Amino acid sequence: MLIIFTLFQAYATFPNGGQRPEGHFIKKIVGPTGNIIVDFKPKETEVTTAEVAKEMTKLRIILKIRIIPYN
Repeated sequence: MLIIFTLFQAYATFPNGGQRPEGHFIKKIVGPTGNIIVDFKPKETEVTTAEVAKEMTKLRIILKIRIIPYN
């Protein structure tokens, strides 16, 4: 499961304009009375430029359309 989580985190970089979001399984912890104990705010790290991320997103769309399944 950790490998899938890491892949999701890596691929999220492209539509996020080159910013890789820090993945986290827990987004928020709420107490029994409804008070918010922890509200996770993801940290982002720039790993590529927005231009490269845009091109990678376009490339993924093009390749997805033209993929021929193996029989």
